[in-house]
Amino acid sequence: MLVEKHYRGLLGRTVCDLFWDEVQKAESQGELKPVIATSRFYLIHIQVNKLFFLAVTQQECDALLAIEFLSRFVDILKYYFGSETPITESLIKERFITIYQVRAIFF
Repeated sequence: MLVEKHYRGLLGRTVCDLFWDEVQKAESQGELKPVIATSRFYLIHIQVNKLFFLAVTQQECDALLAIEFLSRFVDILKYYFGSETPITESLIKERFITIYQVRAIFF
């Protein structure tokens, strides 16, 4: 986990373990469903350059809205850093403060 934002209450990081377990179960990335329902959470994700952007909800929600939200965040990052710059783990670590500020302004 590199960056997180809680909107309504705090969730433990064990929810990320639930997601990662599902990633490990999938034989290929194509088999991983974009929406994973667990007993307590809905895990909605997109994948960009081997990075997962994850939204977690405790109630059923419009999954396409969450996917659009995540996609827009990635688009904003591409806008800030240049569309030719791939979004990678090292980019996020190097420019963490900028990404954190962008997340705070827009979300």
